[in-house]
Amino acid sequence: MRRIAMATDIRDISRRVFEEIWNNKNLNAADEVIASDYVHHDAQSPPVPDGIDGYKEFVSHYLNAFPDLRLTIEDQISDGQTIVSRWTATGTHNGDLPGIPRPGRRFSVTGMTIARIRNGKFVESWGNWDTLRLMQQLGVVPAEAKGRAAEKLASCAAGQGSRPAASSLNSRSNPRAMPSRDETQTVSPSSCRYPTSLCKILHLDNLLSSVQTSPR
Repeated sequence: MRRIAMATDIRDISRRVFEEIWNNKNLNAADEVIASDYVHHDAQSPPVPDGIDGYKEFVSHYLNAFPDLRLTIEDQISDGQTIVSRWTATGTHNGDLPGIPRPGRRFSVTGMTIARIRNGKFVESWGNWDTLRLMQQLGVVPAEAKGRAAEKLASCAAGQGSRPAASSLNSRSNPRAMPSRDETQTVSPSSCRYPTSLCKILHLDNLLSSVQTSPR
């Protein structure tokens, strides 16, 4: 019974994060549900400092770009300490998003958030969402390029392309640090030993550029 109660409690905490902070645009609610030593992981978003202020900065980045942003929880699974939330994000691009014009386009994308909760607060979370789909709906990537993008991602995952230089990944002092774009080198498929997820994260920007400029 206690385990069931704990699972219910962290669902309530998670829903407060989605509803009060994101949907109601109440950043002050973060003071109640985000731990002071909170650690944020989202390779698809601009980096932010750890802690409550960092989380507020993360939320503000998207609320400024999409003022009517709404996150709808589709499903949740919890073990009493960690909770996985599958969600759908909808909104309109009417705000500032660096490098992207303001066309007023609507979007709908899916994603997941894994959160570790202690003493009633988020202490760490990991986010993963459909960035490519968002870029397509905002007009950054042509809709007809979807097939070519998938092919290029598959090629990247197989090691056909470039990977980060080995020296750039040897950073024990900051294990979350990622190599910069100019720290890459071309390799043959057989010598690419990095995981698919890392390949996608490191080269998504290059992929989007090549998709827009490649001939049909």
